[in-house]
This record gives sequence, structure tokens and C-alpha cells, in this order.
Amino acid sequence: MSAFVRPTRSEIISRMQTDVNGRMTGADSRLRRNWLNGTTTTLGGGLDGSYGYLDTIADQVMPDSADSAHLARWASFWGIFPEEATPASGPAASNGVASTDGTDVPEGTVLQRGDGALFTTTADATVAGGTVAVNVEAQVAGSAGNCDAGVVLTLVEPIAGVTSTFTVTGDGVQSGNDSESDASVLNRIEQRVQNPPQGGGPDDYVGWALQLPGVTRAWEYPLWMGLGTVGVAFVFDGREDIIPTDDDVTAMQALLESFAPVTAVPVAFAPTPYVVNYTITITPDNAGTEAAVEAELADFFTREAVPGGVLLASQYNQAISFASGLTDFTVTAPAGNVTPAAGEIPMLGTVDF
Repeated sequence: MSAFVRPTRSEIISRMQTDVNGRMTGADSRLRRNWLNGTTTTLGGGLDGSYGYLDTIADQVMPDSADSAHLARWASFWGIFPEEATPASGPAASNGVASTDGTDVPEGTVLQRGDGALFTTTADATVAGGTVAVNVEAQVAGSAGNCDAGVVLTLVEPIAGVTSTFTVTGDGVQSGNDSESDASVLNRIEQRVQNPPQGGGPDDYVGWALQLPGVTRAWEYPLWMGLGTVGVAFVFDGREDIIPTDDDVTAMQALLESFAPVTAVPVAFAPTPYVVNYTITITPDNAGTEAAVEAELADFFTREAVPGGVLLASQYNQAISFASGLTDFTVTAPAGNVTPAAGEIPMLGTVDF
């Protein structure tokens, strides 16, 4: 059976005019100033709008073509709910001669990053030994609030007895995640439908791991540390650094333990980066083609990279060949297949042309 093809507005009007002319002897609804022309044109336009509405409804019938609101409704039938954005948080400290012991930095103190992003302290703190350590949280949820250790934050309103500059410490201000994308929600629906829960069977751990806010990919490894153990690696593709932090691993461990059967021991872990650098000769050699090659490789690593999984030379060569404008190329590094060790995930490094 062939698929239904929606008629255009002009086709609908033409059909109506043909029908009218065939039913009314001597009528010509195609005459520009004939009242029948106005009537068929108006009715045809209204019918075209109805076809448009039916098209919209048809798109919502299947999750892979539904809009955000209807996709969320589909997801809810399977106990899946789109994840909201979460704010980044982490430690920072001020250390300087202008800090006076005993001076308080109250909860709610606002600090500003160099790009204007604002952060708020989450608890009272007091200067001791010339240093005051605080924990801050980004005022705006999302990955944009993440900061590496060493980033400088400045008091918006000076506090007498406290050096105005704070430096992010520890693992940085992390765990800020953007709202879950429609593609990610659809991926979780597909994973849930295609892999029904089996009480801790194959793929169950992946489905559970994807429930942690921000997690976009996860993998399970039976017998990871011996009998009864299941290793679970995961990443955050929405972040600049996709590798989970220690806090992320702790949160994942708690989540998995809340789902796992009592006889199983889940082991959440962050995959170790296995950086792959490329040296490629391309034709034509220009900025546009170089950018296209880099984009194809980045997409390839997101699709195919798996902790401990081999990336075949034929696979990444095929990905490069899809680059827009590229007519010929030679890859001199890596020399062949990419073979990470167990627990290592291939990550795209530099691309030299």
C-alpha cells in the first residue's frame, strides 16, 4: 500500500472546481470573478488547514516524530520523565592578606565569574587562618555553570575583612546539566521498549543508569569484579568534559543500588579517557574541509566509542569520507585499529592536517 500524499492547496481547490463544474450545467467556477470561484477557493483553503492539522496529529502518533510535549506524554506511559536542568555546585576558597580571621561569609553571598555568570554560597563560612572555604551553586541551571579548578570568582558586593577573589578548588564546580534533549528522551523510550525489565537482566543496568540526570550513554559489564558484580560505565555528552566526576560516580552508585537485585553488586565507574590523535592529508586542503572532517570524526566517536571497544580503521575512514567537500584523504595516524584497554573509552584528541 502506498503512503498517503497530502494534496497541495492548489490541488484541493482545483478538485473542488472540477467537481462543481461537473455537477452544475453551464457553471465555470474557474472564472476569476465568478462567485463559485470565491466559494471553492475559500472552502479549499479551509480544507487545506484541516489537512495541516491532521498532519500534525499524525506526527504525534509515533514517539520518533512527536513534538516535545507529546514526546513527554509518550515517555510518561513508560515511567520515563524528561530530566530538568540542574545547577552546578562545588568548592571555592579565598586566601589573601586582606582576609581577617573570624569574619563571616553568610549563606547567599553572590559571586561572579569573568563571563558574568553568578554563583551563590550555600552555607555560612568563617575566615580562619586567612582563608575561607565556601561551597557555591550556579544561579542558572545547566552545563554553562560548570567551572574547572582554578577559575576565579569575585564577590559582587565586597565584605569587609574578606579578600574579594575566590578560586574554585577541588574537582571544580561541576554536575551542572542541561535539560534533557528530545533525542535523549526518545533514546530512553526505545531502550525501555526494546529491552523490557528483567529484574536485573541484560540491559536493565543501562536503563537504570540513563535515569541519572545528564547521563547520555551507559554500558554494563557482567562479572566486572567477580561473581555477582556488574560494572556500569557512563558519560555526559552534554558537558565539555564527558567523563563523570567522583560525585557523579557516587550518585550513580546510589542509584544503581536502589534498583539492583539483592544478590547483585553494581559497581559504577568513570571510564578512563583513551585519547586518539589523528594526522590526515586531505584534498582539497582548506578550512572548510578541515572543519567538516573534524565534525564527522567527533560524531563518529560519539556514536561508536565504547569503553574497551575497538574502533576499526575501516569505520573511522568511512566516517571521514562523509565530510562535505572532501575528494580524497590519507590517514597516517593512527596506523590502524584503535584498541583501548578494558575500562578505557576512545576520545577524539587533536586532528592535524
